[in-house]
Amino acid sequence: MDDEVDNLTLRQKFTEGERLVRELIEHLEQGFLPKVDSFRRLVDIKITEIDKVDDITIRNQATALTESDHYTESMVEKLSRVLNSIDEATSRLVNEG
Repeated sequence: MDDEVDNLTLRQKFTEGERLVRELIEHLEQGFLPKVDSFRRLVDIKITEIDKVDDITIRNQATALTESDHYTESMVEKLSRVLNSIDEATSRLVNEG
């Protein structure tokens, strides 16, 4: 992706960065954070209710949360590459002027 980003114009880099920020926010608000809350409620159950939760339920929710975390990390990496490319491009423009 670095080569792809480097080949974009500065305007396109800003547009791509903005798109990635919106996508990341949407993922965090609608995907990741609800999974975290759901998992937290599941593992915070009272000892008297522990028999009501199957191990497979905990494993499934932990797996879903882990997958969501991996997606979050990949989004942050993409955004970081775009922002670094913007930084480099703007530094070149400033140094040329």
